[in-house]
Amino acid sequence: MKKDEFDLKNEFVMPRLINVHTHTMMNPYSNKLEYLSETETTALALHNLRELFKTGIMSIRDCGCAFNRDIKITRMLNDEVYSDYGILSPLIVPSGRPMCITGGQVIQILLKE
Repeated sequence: MKKDEFDLKNEFVMPRLINVHTHTMMNPYSNKLEYLSETETTALALHNLRELFKTGIMSIRDCGCAFNRDIKITRMLNDEVYSDYGILSPLIVPSGRPMCITGGQVIQILLKE
């Protein structure tokens, strides 16, 4: 066997999982829709990133995060100053603040009421 080869006989190999639509700063259990502070969005995002990583998600596409939190966390994770902080996170493809066209998703909810 060559130096860069691995014997995977009797082993389970799983491909890298990618979540292509996440909102890292949201809480899926409380569905809190009121205004969230920058501190709350940071705490939720770091918690959610750790949980995604622990479940095997290795890359995500954040589709909207208040305060550009996803962009700032991505920059932080790529800065070697924070490399010893022990932050577990998938690779993030950030998008910044959410945007919606006039009459977008919200109008559909209002029309049902």
